[in-house]
Amino acid sequence: MTRNGWNQSDLARRIGKEPSVISRWLAGKRPSSDSCDLIADAIGVSVDTVLTMAGHRPAPADFNPDDLAARLAERIRMESLSSIEVGSIAALLDHWQRTRGTGGA
Repeated sequence: MTRNGWNQSDLARRIGKEPSVISRWLAGKRPSSDSCDLIADAIGVSVDTVLTMAGHRPAPADFNPDDLAARLAERIRMESLSSIEVGSIAALLDHWQRTRGTGGA
């Protein structure tokens, strides 16, 4: 996030949480399902996607994170999302990639 000019405070403000909460998520703590709903609203993706990425739901057999990343990248280009929204997406993808295969720890 820092490399792209985003910070945890930006996401925290957007969803009404403390930056320390975002920090814990990025360190591997699973966000609550209510928080996943807030994240989904803030970044404009389905709550199902966020719940899956956070480890609350098993990924469907045909779930391909590379396809998801490509679809999100296309949406970013099409929607002209803000840097906060882009940073939120990047943080969620980074978290999901770090924790997949570990049960979403």
